[in-house]
Amino acid sequence: MHKKIAYIWMALILSVSLFACVEEDITISIPDQEITLKEGDTYQIDALSNDETLTYLSSNEDVLTVSDSGLIEALSPGEVTVSITSTINPEVQVTLAVIVEKDVVLESAQTSYTLKVGETIAIEITSNDTYVCDDKNDPTFDVDNDCNVTGIEEGEGTLTVTSVTDPTVSIEITIIVRKIITLEVEQDYYEMWVGMTEDIPFTSNDDVYFEVEDDTILTVSATGEITGLKNGTTTIEVISSYDDEVREEITVRVFNEAETIIIQGHNKVNINTTQTLNAEVGPDDAYEYVTWSSSDSEIATISETGVLTALKTGMVTITAISDFDNSITDTFEVEIVNYLLVDETKVTSDTVLHLGVNFEYGVDLFANMSDALEVAEQGATLIVFAGSYEEDFVVSQDNLTFMGSEGAILSGSIEIAADHIHMSNFSFTGSATIMNQAGIGNFTFIDNHVDGVTVDKFLNLSTVHDIHIEQNIFTNLDGHAIYIEDYLNGEIIVFGNQITNVEHAISIMAVSDYDPSTVVQVERNVIDQVINAIELQTKSSIDIADYVRFNEVSNYTGLAAKANMDHHIDFTLNYWGVETPLYSDFENITEHDLRGFYSDPSDIVSIEDYDPKIPVKIIAEANELLLEVSEVHTFHFEVLPIGSDPDKVRLITSNPEVVFFKSYGVIIALKSGFSDVTLRLGSDFSINTIVSVEVTTDPGVEVSPSTTSQQLIVGDILTLDTLVFPVQISDEPVLFESLNPDVATINQFGEVSSHSAGQVTFVVTLANHPDVQTEYTLTFHNQLLESDLLDVLTTGQISYTTPHKWLVYGVTHNYMDFKYESVSRFYFDELDINTSKMIPIGVNRPGIKKSDPLDHMPRYNDENVYYVTIHETANTSPGQGALAHANYLYNGAINSNVFVSWHYTMDDKDVYQHVPLDEIAYHAGDGSRVAGVVWGTNNELIGGGNRNSIGIETSVAQDGDNYRVWQRTAKLSAQLLVDYNLPVDHMKYHNHFSGKMCPQSMLRGGLTPLFEELLAHEYLIASTFQGAQISMVSDYPEYLDNTGRIIQMPERAMTVSYTITVTVDGVESSRVFYSYLPGTIR
Repeated sequence: MHKKIAYIWMALILSVSLFACVEEDITISIPDQEITLKEGDTYQIDALSNDETLTYLSSNEDVLTVSDSGLIEALSPGEVTVSITSTINPEVQVTLAVIVEKDVVLESAQTSYTLKVGETIAIEITSNDTYVCDDKNDPTFDVDNDCNVTGIEEGEGTLTVTSVTDPTVSIEITIIVRKIITLEVEQDYYEMWVGMTEDIPFTSNDDVYFEVEDDTILTVSATGEITGLKNGTTTIEVISSYDDEVREEITVRVFNEAETIIIQGHNKVNINTTQTLNAEVGPDDAYEYVTWSSSDSEIATISETGVLTALKTGMVTITAISDFDNSITDTFEVEIVNYLLVDETKVTSDTVLHLGVNFEYGVDLFANMSDALEVAEQGATLIVFAGSYEEDFVVSQDNLTFMGSEGAILSGSIEIAADHIHMSNFSFTGSATIMNQAGIGNFTFIDNHVDGVTVDKFLNLSTVHDIHIEQNIFTNLDGHAIYIEDYLNGEIIVFGNQITNVEHAISIMAVSDYDPSTVVQVERNVIDQVINAIELQTKSSIDIADYVRFNEVSNYTGLAAKANMDHHIDFTLNYWGVETPLYSDFENITEHDLRGFYSDPSDIVSIEDYDPKIPVKIIAEANELLLEVSEVHTFHFEVLPIGSDPDKVRLITSNPEVVFFKSYGVIIALKSGFSDVTLRLGSDFSINTIVSVEVTTDPGVEVSPSTTSQQLIVGDILTLDTLVFPVQISDEPVLFESLNPDVATINQFGEVSSHSAGQVTFVVTLANHPDVQTEYTLTFHNQLLESDLLDVLTTGQISYTTPHKWLVYGVTHNYMDFKYESVSRFYFDELDINTSKMIPIGVNRPGIKKSDPLDHMPRYNDENVYYVTIHETANTSPGQGALAHANYLYNGAINSNVFVSWHYTMDDKDVYQHVPLDEIAYHAGDGSRVAGVVWGTNNELIGGGNRNSIGIETSVAQDGDNYRVWQRTAKLSAQLLVDYNLPVDHMKYHNHFSGKMCPQSMLRGGLTPLFEELLAHEYLIASTFQGAQISMVSDYPEYLDNTGRIIQMPERAMTVSYTITVTVDGVESSRVFYSYLPGTIR
């Protein structure tokens, strides 16, 4: 029942709805009735309808499809209709005509192509359609049906490619036609050196440019000029400016500049052979090319590559000249030699290759000496191979060399009948002998071995000149090893031979008068086990420089050496088999002739160490000397070998306090004692001789007190030490005696005890020489008052003037100074300050007033003077005293070339002021630091040297009295300290401000305490007794002047006296003093 009712309602509703639709007309409209699409295109149908549910249908879905929403998608070419139908009223329908066209693809691989005139290229086209290529009659190129383009002329055109199916589809391609470029370079490799320039030759029909791979090796200009910069290899590309694909590459090798040439090769070349010489050019990688030349093309030629061709014997000079710089050359000496070979084993048709030369039998190869000598020409060398050659032969061709190989033995008679014959490296035995019948010269016999020869004279030469017999061995001979008779001129040299077990070793005998320039030298031969060793007979009327030297002669049974009477032969510097020669084993040869002999053959100077100009032995005129003090002695000595340079000998004393060299070879005896004087070679101390020198003098005795001050009060004790001389009697006892024992006594130990005020003299006597005495005078006082000027002066007087020796340092030279102290610590003279050389304001005198010190420093005066600074000038040259330094500062200020300054310069006569005392000066090396500043690594230095002190330079000129300079400086310093209200310890040395060792001589000599003692006495009197008059008169003006200085040191000790007079407040008083001057002779 319910189901039925539902169906009825649905039918009713549908009827009503249909009734309503029927009631309204359905309309469909579209904007286009016909469209054209391409494959792959889409199109949305924009249909307007009052039916919201339209349907779309393609008539051919292979051509296109349409979606339920009306979206068309073109699939393939064709014509199709699309129906749009109402779903409410299927009769309502519209259609859309659609043409789908093909989508033509037309593409080119490039948008432009470049080719050359005459060149054809294929244009790469990609298309899904057929196409046509058209040049539009462009004159620059042609195109064929396959789209191959050919260049016609230079220019640019357009190629059009059009689709056949769709002419609207086309592309344009630019065609560039370029002309053909030609480019050629003349060579593709160059060599040059650093700094060299060269143009690159090339040909091209257009412009080019250049690119270098490594521009640190070379540069290239726009025109192609290359310049080498450094060693190396690089490339250059020559590139067309029009077409950079057109290019040529060039390799360039840049060498360093040549600096040296060294030719290397063999210095000997056999005739008719070649040798390649090598020119080593330096430095590494230098330009190596040279030009060769020969000094004599008839002797040898040289090719461009250094190949030398030997043409005939002789010397030729080969020259290599650098192609880089013809001033760089080297020369090479080449000897072209002519060799003949002798070999007893060879026969006809044999050949031998030796020294790079083929020798042919019968031409330059022979089995015996005689055959070889028949063809030998001057300059030939006969090389003799091992074998026993027993034949006799005559050498009649000049200038031949005989060279034996090991095992080449000669046992026949050899007659030398020519000049300039050389024989070496042979063995001789049996009946072998070398002799001559006619006069010969320039014969050399070297490095041969002669053994077991049975003839009377092996080397038997007469009427000869210029003979050299060297480095041979002679053993087991029945007669003479070397016998030379009647030498005429030149050199007769017998050197370095070993001669053993023969009867007579060396005999050289003059017969005829020889040329005075003739030299006979028998040197460095070792002779052992002989009857007679050396005999040399000359003509004494002809004085020549013959010598027998550095030979070792041992185990002889006859004579070691023999000469003619009155000979002039030098027989020095030989070893004669024993420590000291047995003079009876020599005939006509004196002990003097044999001086300088060696006691040990190993001591003979070697060949390597020997220079005939340098002595090997020094012989003094005497080995012991006895001199008196003050005696001057000149050493005479001889150096060996004779003719060597005696100036090479240096003389040194072992004790310069005993003997001292005044000049070369001249000593003066200073005091008694002993010294060895060594005469030795400056370059070899082992070459020396020692002369023992003893210095003596008349006996004497001197005293020196344990205290030198005359500040002696009753009750004081002191000791008098004694010095007994000469040193040979230094241990002799002395006797002491007091001449006034009420005042003081003395015991035999020299100990003095004072008893009462007064003067006492002690006499000291040598116990074994009672006439030898010395006296010493002292004065003892009950008291010395500080308020009494004469008493104060007494405390500064010296009873013994101590000698001082110290080294004075200077920029030009150092020297040793020796002075006695003055008799007084107070200097009895006034100072006259010279202000004529005050320097003007300038670079070394700024005119600045002295600076304020640090706040904590006390104020001593209104001018800020805090110190007095002592310097040394370090100018030790004579004459360089106060005036010289005043001129130095003054002229330096005028010329603005001296930048230092100080206030005073003091010498032993004058004192010059240079700068006002209230101004700064540049002398202390502490910069601008003021008083109160401390500085330095450990704050050991103070400031105020330049800014707050008065600088005094003291002279050290060698011609001045340095001790007097110190006394005068102490007086000036004391007066300045008093004037500026400064304590005495405000005297400082340059060293305090900068650390410089100045005043150097005073500091290094340990003499600053003495200077400060002088200053203290001057300061005490200047500060306490102003206005008092003080004078001194010497009783011995020859030794002591009126200032208190010792101006002459006596040879023997003496006592001088002087009187000091003072006037205080109009009251005059005087006192006599005695001072002991030690003697210079002891």
